[in-house]
Amino acid sequence: MKAKLIRDHCPAVHDLTSDVSACDSDSEYHMALVGKMYEEVGEIAMDPTDPTEYADLLEAVLAMAASQDVEGTEIFHAMIAKRMMYGRFEDGLILTGSATDAEKLRPEFTPSDSQIAAKMLVEPFWIQGVLRRDG
Repeated sequence: MKAKLIRDHCPAVHDLTSDVSACDSDSEYHMALVGKMYEEVGEIAMDPTDPTEYADLLEAVLAMAASQDVEGTEIFHAMIAKRMMYGRFEDGLILTGSATDAEKLRPEFTPSDSQIAAKMLVEPFWIQGVLRRDG
């Protein structure tokens, strides 16, 4: 059976205590999180209508960020700043130009960009609890 990262309460909920061990190192945890993100993206590809799969992916992304001392709110603020500057991914635009064209799209964001975006918007109440490590 292939090893995979599971949520913290799964052993107790599913009586898995004999089949569970903790990651031995930060690098093992990092690789387990990368594997979990790939797993969840694959599950979303199989059923893009299941909100629980998006929740699993978001949880894995936030765990990876937390392991690198990146706050969830920092991610949210950067997302808003990029959204304000470049828009979303809703129009399905595909860049078919050269690598040089792709490099032109690579933004140079600074912490102040995220702070400006955060000040322009009021965080919804659910973001405050969901995207912070202590929430």
